[in-house]
Amino acid sequence: MNPSRSLCFGRSIRPSPSGVVGEWHEADGVPLVRVTWTASSLTVVEEFFCPCLDRPRIARRIMLLGDSSSALLRVFRLRCRQANPTERAVSTRGEAPAQATLVYEIRDGGPGSPSALGAHWEEDLPATPEAVEAWMGLTTFRTPHAGLNHLFRSARNQLPTAIDKRGRMDGSIWQYNLEWVRDQAHVAEALVLTGGQEQGGDEQWASAPHGDLQCDHPVG
Repeated sequence: MNPSRSLCFGRSIRPSPSGVVGEWHEADGVPLVRVTWTASSLTVVEEFFCPCLDRPRIARRIMLLGDSSSALLRVFRLRCRQANPTERAVSTRGEAPAQATLVYEIRDGGPGSPSALGAHWEEDLPATPEAVEAWMGLTTFRTPHAGLNHLFRSARNQLPTAIDKRGRMDGSIWQYNLEWVRDQAHVAEALVLTGGQEQGGDEQWASAPHGDLQCDHPVG
């Protein structure tokens, strides 16, 4: 399902790159990326978030919003070739959105076998209580400057992706071995300062309000 796609009255619709808007949001304290686009009189809202902390999963909540003045029942089919099953039927009437959640998960192939990416459909997949508690316990940072606030939230929300399941630096496609100690030290320090002691270290930090700058972090 890349690019995002739905089937509307037998026609496939997809977004225009110039018409896609992506923003950071939160739901119950859990960060998510919300992507909105419009095609064929439909507004499509997609939300991407990690619903749990103990499994490599990404939830993709898809909502289709049509003409709220229409009383007709409209049925759509969402299709993803990687999912099992590949299609999911959803329906909407009036203001109620048609909704389904596509869950991507990395599955361990076992000894000597590579991991594989799988996907399946669910009605909805809320974040687990453990995930909500963990995200709510992180440091918050607020200033009168919206851009600075956004910069902090974006950096804090993406810090955990820098560490792989073995505790090493995750350099994505780059050959990020053990030689860049300074960068890894900065990541560990940032995790500790933002409340991720379990990932970044055991040191506890606390901050107090100062002028227009306010940092809140619960001391364990």
